[in-house]
Amino acid sequence: MGSGRCRPWIGARSSPVLQQLRTQGRFSRILRTRSTVRVADVHAFPDHIACDARSRSELVVPFFDMTGDLRGVLDVDSPSLDAFSAHEAEVLEHILREAFGRREVVW
Repeated sequence: MGSGRCRPWIGARSSPVLQQLRTQGRFSRILRTRSTVRVADVHAFPDHIACDARSRSELVVPFFDMTGDLRGVLDVDSPSLDAFSAHEAEVLEHILREAFGRREVVW
């Protein structure tokens, strides 16, 4: 079993990278559809923005506050092709909904 790393993206809201994320790639799709994106092969995904050359597949799960406002995304990469199942996506969606979609969470 491989080891996972969680790394937040930290940068200015007006940075060129963030502007690019808003207009292309997985994040822009999430902004349009408000739904999870499973990418079996990142190299076959149109407008893919490579953050890690070792990444071969990806699961990007948006999370929302209790009013439905997008608050962030959980972006999970794998060095293996087609590493994430629909069931795994559903589990992460449920966890994020439970963690962030509550009245007690203050943003």
